[in-house]
Amino acid sequence: TIKVWDSAYNKRLARKQNVHASGPIGTALYISSLQFSPDGTRIVTGGADKTVKLLDAATLNMITTVTDSSAGIHGILSVYYSPNGNNIVSVASTGLIKVWDA
Repeated sequence: TIKVWDSAYNKRLARKQNVHASGPIGTALYISSLQFSPDGTRIVTGGADKTVKLLDAATLNMITTVTDSSAGIHGILSVYYSPNGNNIVSVASTGLIKVWDA
């Protein structure tokens, strides 16, 4: 579950459950990494389901999903935005590093 809060007013702005796919026996797979874009309008997540997901930060609506089939048993461990916001870097549990268009 992702929750976006206004820290100045301690108010929840958005909430999204089941961002990453379900695992065996209906268990939810975890989000291992999350980062806001440099301009604050998007969120990128990486998860155990071997996907990198791009979401709208205000609504948490899904913009796109990319699957990394070479991510290994533990999926995507880390995601990072480039300083200019044009690229996303993912680090898989296999140690493979990939650069994606944002």
